[in-house]
Amino acid sequence: ESDVGDLEGGIGGNVEIIEESRTWSPPDGARIATVYAWGGGGGGAEEPGGSDDYRQGGGGGAGGAFATTTLPTDGLSSVSIDIGAGGEPGQGGWSGEDGSPGEPTSFGDYLTAGGGAGGQKGASSDIIGGGNTNTNGARGEASGGGIGFVKRGGDGARGGFDDGNLNEAVDGEDGETATYGAPGGAGGGSNNDDVNVYGDRGEGGGVPDIVEDLPGLTMSGGGMNGPDGVNGGGGSEDGDGGDGVVVIVTR
Repeated sequence: ESDVGDLEGGIGGNVEIIEESRTWSPPDGARIATVYAWGGGGGGAEEPGGSDDYRQGGGGGAGGAFATTTLPTDGLSSVSIDIGAGGEPGQGGWSGEDGSPGEPTSFGDYLTAGGGAGGQKGASSDIIGGGNTNTNGARGEASGGGIGFVKRGGDGARGGFDDGNLNEAVDGEDGETATYGAPGGAGGGSNNDDVNVYGDRGEGGGVPDIVEDLPGLTMSGGGMNGPDGVNGGGGSEDGDGGDGVVVIVTR
């Protein structure tokens, strides 16, 4: 059974941070391997066009799930590690597009951490008699599927929605910080290019406490939608979800 407290209370042993897919064999003298894995984050959604270039904010992608297991090193040799890629951002132009989901990260057949869901696009705004029947961009749903001790990633945030007032803009919500999983991406702000009113993107979720004892480990979660209809943030500058990662502690 895995001891999640290994990372929370300080790590002893040899620590390897693996960010690219490859095979792995235990170092000489190691008897036990504790494996921690995070799936790829979902991509941020793109905001669609609308009347007077008005757009609701797109949703942020969800963070990848976390999984861990502890194994004896006897029999472990050339284990295949597949690092889950982050999901791509939506790029649908005028119609907008949902972000794509992140891919799972796996350690052979012993462990799998699922990828986060992509953010969902906002709706274009068609104002009829001052009413607005459209909804804001939805948050990505964090994944929790996999093998081993598994916890979900943070939810992506909703995009801004101003309830039909074309002269205002609303900021996107903040992504969720998960206890163990990767952080959720922020939602984009609503905007109206016609009157130069723009809502701000929210903040991405924070890195889980479980990695604080791992200097050098960088972790990106779900992609974030930009404040003015252009994807931005997340794992890179264009709304991609962050790639997964594997950490192996041998003793």
